[in-house]
Amino acid sequence: MSKIFTLLIISTFTLLTAAYASSDYELGIGNSPTPPANSKKQVNLVQGPNLSKKLMRPNTDRKGNHTPTKHTELPLLGINGDSRSYTSDLLSIMSPEGGVLTLWALNVGNWVWGYSLIDSKDFGGARIWRIFNKADGSAAIQNAKEGTCLSAYRNGVIHTYCNMEDPAQLWTFNLFDDQAVQIQNVATKQCLQTPSNQATRFFSIFLTSCVKGGKLNSDQQWFIIAPPLNAGVVFSVDGK
Repeated sequence: MSKIFTLLIISTFTLLTAAYASSDYELGIGNSPTPPANSKKQVNLVQGPNLSKKLMRPNTDRKGNHTPTKHTELPLLGINGDSRSYTSDLLSIMSPEGGVLTLWALNVGNWVWGYSLIDSKDFGGARIWRIFNKADGSAAIQNAKEGTCLSAYRNGVIHTYCNMEDPAQLWTFNLFDDQAVQIQNVATKQCLQTPSNQATRFFSIFLTSCVKGGKLNSDQQWFIIAPPLNAGVVFSVDGK
């Protein structure tokens, strides 16, 4: 009896883990990115819908007790040479039209967007990322401000609790001839895309079928750039 009970518990835990490691859960935010605020005025970061009750943090029991693991607690200040992964420096990810990937609504589970550097100047670390490469060539993309990771969800991407064992949070980078990269999701096999003919201040970020060679692909091109950090004064004529 005890063996059967133990197997039942293990099976239930496995099913729960699989359910929350999939992009099939329902967050109630729609199937495609919906702006969390009015973008016609000055753009500011917002909290967005509180989805914490719909997203179970990995390795959390029914009482809310969380057990950190190397797969779910990615250090914001990673150390290169880690046997688990190679950690990049801080960086930003920009489309050819100038939209950088950024959080807009900070609460976990909300959509990820694109904004120009000038329009998002007050976003700070929300538009800065770090890449954790795994030995198999896939990578997790972690936000520097919230410590959450980029994840496939429906027709777009959200930021959620990091879990490097969740294929929806893993990405591969396919190199274009112009040194841009195509960012492909491991779970869906789809690629990050933002429309080239954007009619709004923000850039909607979608997941679509990956463009193959020889076809127009600028809407799936992304450039890895230095992070937009505030620099100190290098030289001043008045000594201040």
